[in-house]
Amino acid sequence: MKHLHTFESFLFEKEVNETLHEASHAGRAWSGKIKNIDNLLSWMYDKGILNKTEQAEKDRTFRQYYRYYNDGDIPQGMRFDSEEKIELAIEQKVEEFIKKILAKYTGKYDRRTWV
Repeated sequence: MKHLHTFESFLFEKEVNETLHEASHAGRAWSGKIKNIDNLLSWMYDKGILNKTEQAEKDRTFRQYYRYYNDGDIPQGMRFDSEEKIELAIEQKVEEFIKKILAKYTGKYDRRTWV
């Protein structure tokens, strides 16, 4: 039996799907979608929790990210045939760095001290 939707539920479902899409599209850090994670990484950086190699990687990765979205500068080694592929590669690079750092340091700091 086919499930029937009311117009109101259809609008709500469409709104939720659009919101989820906006949260996962390229530029999410630029538009503040991962602000809390960025704040945590900045705090870890300032407190010396990240080692020198991780600090340099954060600087390099985030500089490339913001230079692309601010100035349109394409990061070295990311010459693709479309803007969408460049944005996807940049987003993936930032996400991989975030996942690596969170996996390494989760539970090794008091989350209440950085809020």
